[in-house]
Amino acid sequence: MSTTACIIQARLGSTRLPAKVLLPLPTGRTVLEEVIHRCRQIKGVDVVVVAVADDAGSDIVAQNAEFAARGAPSAYNDSLPPVRVVRGPERDVLKRYVMAAEEVKADIIMRVTADCPLVDPEVCAEVLSQLKNDGLDYCSNVHPRTFPKGFDVECLTMETLKRVDQLATSDDCREHVTLYVYTTEGFKRDNYQQNVDRSHVRLTLDILEDYRTIWNEFEIRRAIRSTSLIDVAEHAFAERILWDILEARPPEFSISHKAMPPWEDHCEFVRNHPYEAFYLIVVDGRPVGKIYLTFPPAAPSLPGNEIGIDLFPDAAGKGYGPAAVKLLMEKHSERRYVANISPNNERSRRMFQRLGFAHVQDTFALG
Repeated sequence: MSTTACIIQARLGSTRLPAKVLLPLPTGRTVLEEVIHRCRQIKGVDVVVVAVADDAGSDIVAQNAEFAARGAPSAYNDSLPPVRVVRGPERDVLKRYVMAAEEVKADIIMRVTADCPLVDPEVCAEVLSQLKNDGLDYCSNVHPRTFPKGFDVECLTMETLKRVDQLATSDDCREHVTLYVYTTEGFKRDNYQQNVDRSHVRLTLDILEDYRTIWNEFEIRRAIRSTSLIDVAEHAFAERILWDILEARPPEFSISHKAMPPWEDHCEFVRNHPYEAFYLIVVDGRPVGKIYLTFPPAAPSLPGNEIGIDLFPDAAGKGYGPAAVKLLMEKHSERRYVANISPNNERSRRMFQRLGFAHVQDTFALG
């Protein structure tokens, strides 16, 4: 039976963000521990190997990996793949991979880097499955990239890794493990990609701003666990709640600056809203805001489905807004989303930018 090893390359050195793999995350784990934790969830992986550089400075990284290998009771499960730690050359990362793969007698190698704490186990499993099912030498999700930067995964056979080790001689090819494979003819290669291009989204850890982005992403995902969307048509008090949200909304955040409608007009609008979707945002059973999605085009200047969102003031800044936007896009996927935001609403502008929306003229767009 073949053995699939997920090998995570890690070292302490980083010119732009030193010791980045040891930074803490909202999960209570370090960045490296989070990557290990996620790699152990990948279907089809038999063993996870942390390939740590053998320089003295990386000793602390190896110690953190050893801690994860022993298994923190709150984070790991005995039924998951074991974790091994292997040391190897700092600069010759290709040789480090060969050493790690030989240590566990791997037949298939999955390559992941320690600066991607949001690596997706399901995406990794799909890439691995494509390599096996299609009899490939190499498969990745980065040539071309459609997933966010930070979801990178590459799979190759042991035969391919040994062949590259013999043929690749340049410093670049020794440092960037798979460079030779995807720039040289003679390998059976393919790429796994999704229908919606999210390649512009950055979720890898290289600079301090990345750390803030990743921290926020974890906070959003934590908020999602307690957040739900309920169709206004299915909530008995939706009209009253939406009225209260309108009253609580700071006037400077409004695009239209329209006056409050009469109660009867408001109720009529809610019952017959011309939107693709209109939800109350509910957190632990309590409505905290509203979110809607228009039919395209939202307007001649808004070529897509417009997202509109309002929260009660006491619910702002807690991650519920971005959590609701993510839930809405999951329910209504594969669209081009736009958001028309008041210039005075800096918080919303930052929120949509963190979610990957790009500032296009007077709007924010994604997809």
